[in-house]
Amino acid sequence: MDIFLVVIGVIAALYWVFFHKPSMHMLKQENAWFETQDIIEEVNAKTYIDEDLVKNLGANIVLGIGKKKDNSNVGYIYEIIPGGNIVEAVILEPPEIATNPIFIENAKMNGLNLIDSLKEFHKKKDNL
Repeated sequence: MDIFLVVIGVIAALYWVFFHKPSMHMLKQENAWFETQDIIEEVNAKTYIDEDLVKNLGANIVLGIGKKKDNSNVGYIYEIIPGGNIVEAVILEPPEIATNPIFIENAKMNGLNLIDSLKEFHKKKDNL
C-alpha cells in the first residue's frame, strides 16, 4: 500500500511539473486581452503581489505600458488570478500613470485598491 501511495505521489508531482502550467494559461489570457486593446508589444511591465492593493482576492496586479498598432504607447493595469483569468482591466492615458510609483504609495496610504485609485485619477485627469 505504501508503494502505491508513493507511485501516485510521484505521478502527481510529474504532472504538476510538466503538464500543469498556470503561467502558460496566464500568458494566453494576457495576450488575448492585449489583442482586444490593439496592443502589439509590451514595453514595460511590473507585477505586484500585494493584498493591500488588489481589488479581487487572490489576484496579482500587472501594471505597464504597451505599444499599440498605431505606434503610440498606452498604460494599462489589470488584475489576474494565477492560473485563472483577467478579472478586471483598465487602459490608462497618459501611459506614465502606469509607471509612476507615487500612485502606488498614494493608494497604500489611503487604504485604496490600486485599480480603482488609478481609474479615479484617470477620470479626474479627463475632467480637467
